[in-house]
Amino acid sequence: MTTGRVSASPTVLRFNDGKDYFFHPLTDKEYDTIDEWLQTRYVTNCIRSLPKGLSQDKENSIINSAIKESLKLSFLTPSGAEMLATVTGMTFIAWLSLRKSHPELSVEDVGSLLLTGRNLALVNQAFRKVNAVPENPTKASTRKAKR
Repeated sequence: MTTGRVSASPTVLRFNDGKDYFFHPLTDKEYDTIDEWLQTRYVTNCIRSLPKGLSQDKENSIINSAIKESLKLSFLTPSGAEMLATVTGMTFIAWLSLRKSHPELSVEDVGSLLLTGRNLALVNQAFRKVNAVPENPTKASTRKAKR
């Protein structure tokens, strides 16, 4: 496992448009935003897939079930991770990381960048680099303190 970075400093990415972009680590609030995005996307996909002609009661029942199921989704769950592993999911994560230094970029702009050349691979590497967890973050040091 990669050793995490102590600071919240970004890493610089040079996409094949020739520009440098600052890719920031995600905050706890942004992880909450990712969970909300996953849950909303799940329910939206369910609603879009409803067959025509259902009774209102049946439709409401299916939507309520989808909402209940969506609340189990998180970036930490296998289903959430699968959704985030898509180009759409990676685009959203990249946008969250890039928007701090590049507020002019829309989600669509980031999506266009990711689909060009090796940029998606660069984002995957940058995400692992800036969001890495230390190998043993809770273990106390075995060195004795100097007095």
